[in-house]
Formats: sequence, structure tokens, C-alpha cells
Amino acid sequence: MTEDSDIEGLKRDISPKIDELEEKTKEKVQETPKKTKKTAGKAKKTIETNTVEAESKASKLPGCIFVIICIGLVLFFKVFLPFLTSDKHNLYVISIGVPAYRDYKSFKDIETSENDAEKISRLFNKSSKKLFNNVKIETLAEYGKATQKDILSTINKVYKKANDNDVVLIYFSGHGKKIEDDYFLLPYDSEKDDIIETGIKSGKLLGKKNIRTIVWIDACYSGAAEKDLKHGTVNLLVSSNANSYSYCNINGSDFTNEILKALEYCRADYDGNGIIDLHELSQFVGKEKNPIKNFQDLDLVECNKDKLQIPK
Repeated sequence: MTEDSDIEGLKRDISPKIDELEEKTKEKVQETPKKTKKTAGKAKKTIETNTVEAESKASKLPGCIFVIICIGLVLFFKVFLPFLTSDKHNLYVISIGVPAYRDYKSFKDIETSENDAEKISRLFNKSSKKLFNNVKIETLAEYGKATQKDILSTINKVYKKANDNDVVLIYFSGHGKKIEDDYFLLPYDSEKDDIIETGIKSGKLLGKKNIRTIVWIDACYSGAAEKDLKHGTVNLLVSSNANSYSYCNINGSDFTNEILKALEYCRADYDGNGIIDLHELSQFVGKEKNPIKNFQDLDLVECNKDKLQIPK
């Protein structure tokens, strides 16, 4: 009996404490979701705030990148690109041949002019591309194509495209006429009794005077063109002096054949470096045919003596 009484007494003492502990435990359990919910709410609000700020910054970022890219491109094209390509330029070639004239009774046919002009175009297309950034060629040589209007509009178009550091080369094969102190190239639609209006005064070959221009005139009296062309940045080669004829045969013009031998067949490669410049060309054709000698150090073509059969 005594032991059972003791146990019952112990239970009476412990029970209130157990009940108290259970009550506190329930309270803690009930408070935990509230605190967790409150903490989660704070975390959500923080995330939302940071997201809005991040989106705001991100929305501004593409604009900043665009501005930076634009500034970089301007610097590249204005500063770095000219420096990197300063030793190379574009070459524009206008090759003109007038094999026959609309007024055929007044102007004798020059049947080789078309072929000569096409040879000049092929030469630069084949042999100059490594020396220039780009080689762009306009050929007016077929019968009836080299009219006054077409020649002048082609020259004007080329000069509009060319930049100050580029080179323009104009080759003309056809008739030429001297009237007093002026010299005229004769296009397909020239009229004998109105050369001044229907011809092309040699000075019209110049567009922008600050652009280096090479002029080769294969026509009678072509030396007379010097007066009009010496005022620009020009290197001039002519087939004759101001008072003499030019000559050709079934194989082409004597003057143009000399140019082709010098450039295409490496005859003017005096220093043996495989590249021919204007000075070497002048030496080969004759210095008297090169009355205006600007920028003589300009390289024109590459040639390979080992791969070309050199004609006599």
C-alpha cells in the first residue's frame, strides 16, 4: 500500500508540470508559423525591391552599350583605320577607246583602240589588286559607247567616289585635236566643225585637284594636254608631243604596246623587286613622254618574270 501511495503522490505532483509544459509547447507551435510567415513576407518584399532595381539598371544597360559601341566605331574609322591602311589606297581605272566615229567621213577609224583599252583594263584587274585596297575599273571601248556624255559622267562618278588618298587613272585611245593653245580628246560623237562643244577639253579629265590622277593619252598631239593638266595633282604620259602624230599598226598602238611591255611583261622592273612604279615606267617609255612627273614612287603593278613570256 505504501509504494502505491507514493506513486500516486508523484503523479499528482508531476501532472500539473506536464500540463504546463504541453500548454507552452502548443503556444510555441502556434507562434512558429506566424513568425515564419512574417519572415517570408520580408524576404519576398526584399526580393521584389531588388528585382525592380535590377530591371531598372538592366533597362539602361543596352543604351549605354550602344553609346560605347558608337564611340568605338567612330574612333576606329576616324583614327585607327586610316593609320592601319595608310600605305594602301583604292585605284580607280577609266579605260577609254574610240575605235570608230559617228562622223566616219571626218575621222579615220582606229580599230586597235578598243582592244588597247580592254588590255589596259585587264592589266590592272590582274596585276594591281595586291598593291591597292580595291581596284575598280570602268571600260568604255565598244563602238558607240565612248560618247562625250558617257565619258564625262563616268569621270564625274569616279571622282565622287574617290577619297583624297585614292588614285584615279584615266587612259584614252582615240583621236586628239589641238585648237590654238587648247587640246581636245575626241569622243565617238565629235563633230569636225564644232570640236570645242563636242570634244572633251583635256582639263575636263580632272575632277578634284587634290586626288592623285594618272593620265595616259594615246592620241596625236597629246603633248598639248600638259598645259591644262599641270595645275592638278597629275602624272601624265603622252604618246606624242604637241606637234606630232601617234602611230599604230594591226598589233595595236606603239605607245600602248610600250606601256604593256613595261608593266605586264616586267620590262620596266629595273630594281628586280617584281613591282613597277611610275618612275620605272617613265624610264622605259621615255622621259620626254612623261611631261608631268608627280608622285613618281607610286607602285602600279606586280609582275612575275618567271611566269611570263616576254615579247620582243
